Amino acid sequence: MVAHKESIAQPLTGPGTGIKFSKSDRADFYSTIKKRVDAYFEETNQSRKANGVMIRKTTFILFFFVATYLLVISNIFSPAVMLMLAIAHGFFAALIGLNITHDAMHGAYSHKPKVNYRIGLFFNMIGANDYMWKISHNVLHHSFTNIADHDADIDQIPVLRMNTKQDLWWIHRFQHIYVFFFYCLTTIAWVFFRDFAEFFHPKVNGYKRTKTPVREFSRMVFFKVIYYSVFVALPFILIDLPWQQILLGFLIMHFVEGMTLALVFQLAHIRSYK
Repeated sequence: MVAHKESIAQPLTGPGTGIKFSKSDRADFYSTIKKRVDAYFEETNQSRKANGVMIRKTTFILFFFVATYLLVISNIFSPAVMLMLAIAHGFFAALIGLNITHDAMHGAYSHKPKVNYRIGLFFNMIGANDYMWKISHNVLHHSFTNIADHDADIDQIPVLRMNTKQDLWWIHRFQHIYVFFFYCLTTIAWVFFRDFAEFFHPKVNGYKRTKTPVREFSRMVFFKVIYYSVFVALPFILIDLPWQQILLGFLIMHFVEGMTLALVFQLAHIRSYK
């Protein structure tokens, strides 16, 4: 059976009060880890932000993300080679989220907020939305890590049981087998459905929305249209292959991207209980 790790500081709940954490449980851990992190950067004389290695990694990932896409639509390779390029493209798309924009949207890439914002915009290049991510990940996930009904990363569709508060179904005994199929669908769902569903849902992880900013919706539509045009429409227009093969390549690309992202995130969130 799979369940979630409990937060280090145990939540205290009460009627109408939401979730609160015991400061006594938090104090020693937080102060200790903060001192150790501060000491590490002082002793190694390193910046807390991106260094030269990070910038080279960013350039490497973005270069191959763009290059694999351009090579796929160039029509100069056999279908088998184009499929390999599509797989590579999906992998590098996942790396953009995991290795570049994640840091930028946490404000950790640069000391300059504008640079973090601009680097974070690459998140929209892979079809996701930076505004909704900052709400679900930066705010809710990091505030209520692995707490059911508050952390979206462990609140999945019912057939996937990621925390002990979910109903236990007979099919869950097999989820270690079929979960990989759903992992493959991660980014497809994200690109075409999840952002829209979360944006218009009256609650986000149990919290009532105070507003739905028109500007952010316009931004989301703008970037989604760009993604759909570049990565969905153009391949069907430019690639000289039957549409079924193009669609298959697009799906396999997303299967690789989704699997890569899901495995990294889920390994950081769940553990086995006997």
